[in-house]
Amino acid sequence: MRSRTLLALPVGLGAVALLGACSSTIEVSDLEEQVNNAVIGGSDADCGDENVEPEEGMTHTCTITAGGEEFEAILHFTEGNDNEWNFEVEIPELDG
Repeated sequence: MRSRTLLALPVGLGAVALLGACSSTIEVSDLEEQVNNAVIGGSDADCGDENVEPEEGMTHTCTITAGGEEFEAILHFTEGNDNEWNFEVEIPELDG
């Protein structure tokens, strides 16, 4: 079982805007950078190898490493356009 102290590290995640390069595709490296910036205390995100074409209401799963532990992070794209997308990060292991 994981320590509650370590699980407290990622608290503070929320909506983050992404800037696209004149298209609706987000480079995976930009997505990972934004996820890392959203995690208090820092993290190392792995969001896969393929760029993301977000749509409102879609989800994308990343793996983040924070505090020496690995967590699944589910990104919920909430709104956006070709230049900017907002998403919220959910870490199911921290719910409850």
